[in-house]
Amino acid sequence: MWFEQFAKEAAPAKTRAPHSFKLEKIPQKISVVRPSKASKRALGDEKSADFGTRIHGILSTVRSLKTIPEFGDSQAREALTPLFENPDFRRFFDVENAYCANEFSFECALENKNIARGLIDRIVAKRDGDKFESIKIIDYKPTTFDSAKHAQQLKIYAECSAKIFGVNPEKISCYIAGYLDGKVSKVI
Repeated sequence: MWFEQFAKEAAPAKTRAPHSFKLEKIPQKISVVRPSKASKRALGDEKSADFGTRIHGILSTVRSLKTIPEFGDSQAREALTPLFENPDFRRFFDVENAYCANEFSFECALENKNIARGLIDRIVAKRDGDKFESIKIIDYKPTTFDSAKHAQQLKIYAECSAKIFGVNPEKISCYIAGYLDGKVSKVI
């Protein structure tokens, strides 16, 4: 697939990570595919990829959990209800004195001189007066099982968020929210 070849050309194996590549290797025109969707399609798991895309689409519209959101997709609603009812997930919504965003798009230079581009599923940057004091990054995955395997991706998200918001990296926490198991797992 195009993304496998691009990843091989883009960075040496020891620095390759999701959304991480050298600037001079970026082709002029590429088709953007979320890594999780791309890998599922490469494995021939079309139904899982499409369901994951629908779930991410719904979650990208959720701004508040004061009430459980209504949407027409009954399969997705059934899958998401345990997550929406989980207090560990609910705390990422309706946060006072914070900048909250879904599908937060970013681009920044990493310490290793690579350029990272990505899309954070949900970010909550807590304010202290006119500056930001802490950040919570939430990445949606089917389950929280084996959350640690996403640590490298979340480390990149954390490094870029620290630079963008001017927050001490020690004040950044990263979580996986499993939309099929309804759980939240802290990774960083």
